[in-house]
Amino acid sequence: MPCVFYDGPNGKKTKGYFLYSFMKREDLKIVCGCHASFLTPAEFVKHGGGGDVENPLKHISIILDY
Repeated sequence: MPCVFYDGPNGKKTKGYFLYSFMKREDLKIVCGCHASFLTPAEFVKHGGGGDVENPLKHISIILDY
């Protein structure tokens, strides 16, 4: 399962995992690695210490082979 990371403004790195079972881009969910919560990309960025951003997927790094 691909890992995702968000490097927050305070230097905190938040780790999560993509879920494959989505039909539309709007349905994409990330499982938070620290709390096992289901989050949207915007919620994942906020969880990592970021604020409201226009396109949260641009702020999330994807690692396919971790």
